[in-house]
Amino acid sequence: MKKIHGFAINQIYAVIPIIFVLICFQLPCTAASLPDIGMITMVKGEIIYWNNNVNEKKQAAQGFMKVRPDDEFRLAADSELQLIFFANGRKEIWKGPAELKLSEAMGQLADKNEKNDKLTVVQIPTKVVNEVRRISPLIDPAKLHRSGSYAIRGYQVEKLPVEKLSLKSASLDIEEREELDSVKQTYDALSLSSASNDITPELYLFSILADYEQFEDIKQILVKMKKKQPGNPGIEQLEDWLRNQALKQKG
Repeated sequence: MKKIHGFAINQIYAVIPIIFVLICFQLPCTAASLPDIGMITMVKGEIIYWNNNVNEKKQAAQGFMKVRPDDEFRLAADSELQLIFFANGRKEIWKGPAELKLSEAMGQLADKNEKNDKLTVVQIPTKVVNEVRRISPLIDPAKLHRSGSYAIRGYQVEKLPVEKLSLKSASLDIEEREELDSVKQTYDALSLSSASNDITPELYLFSILADYEQFEDIKQILVKMKKKQPGNPGIEQLEDWLRNQALKQKG
């Protein structure tokens, strides 16, 4: 794979200072800070979280947010939480009302005597988990609630719909086309086994399409994601990433 991880490395280097500031803002910046063990892929309804190990105040959970050991969640009635654990590829879908606490590899009801009929578990292949994990550095939580325009190098850029962006995709050789065909087969299989509002298949495909700079295909993936989860602010951040690629091509 000629372009593998090219976009991820560049993006991670670019956002390391931002991530550091965000972590310091939200958590006590000490050696005892907890590791990321997974990521939320969907929040529906009213869901709050907190972590007593870092004296964290209760606040609203957000899509694409990283989770840590001993994070606790309270789900209101009719709410839904989807998250993926990095270590074992375990995807959990929780229905409210419920209160749960995370270990390093799974979530459990806070009241262990309560009947656990609120959880659905799906096993995700390791290669899919790895690609989904790479998406998170592209999401800047500080910008999740901004709309209308966004800042690049100190000036504001109008947010054109991604369908109207002018982007040129990279040319692929035979080997690369075959690799992408295999990836799309995995995507199709994931889509068949996923819920209608689950964007895990699209996150997987987005990550690899970005490696290959297949921006036209990414447009279509983002449209599918917004149909599955309208109003998800994390998807808007992925759209901003694509807008940034369009600006780079313009020079």
